[in-house]
Amino acid sequence: MKALHALAAGFLTSLAACGSQPAPSTDRASGDLLRSAAQFYDAYVRDVREHRREKLSQYYHPNGALIVLGGQRKQFSRASIDSFYRGRSASPAARRRSENRR
Repeated sequence: MKALHALAAGFLTSLAACGSQPAPSTDRASGDLLRSAAQFYDAYVRDVREHRREKLSQYYHPNGALIVLGGQRKQFSRASIDSFYRGRSASPAARRRSENRR
């Protein structure tokens, strides 16, 4: 019986100690996470604007990505994403650039 009282007293002491310290807030992202995300997107935007297609596949997960095009969902490997970006661009800006080179 004394053991049960000691166990209960220890549990209650632990419970009281845990309740006296507020848990850290997880409602907001940490400053490091926000800076890291901002740097990631800044680099991505820079590569897109400077037409660095060969670098764009690096922004995808190594296992690939689920991409939705025209309402169709399809899983693409990183290799197929890399091949897509390394291929010819079909964008109007890319077509104009290639026409101006002729």
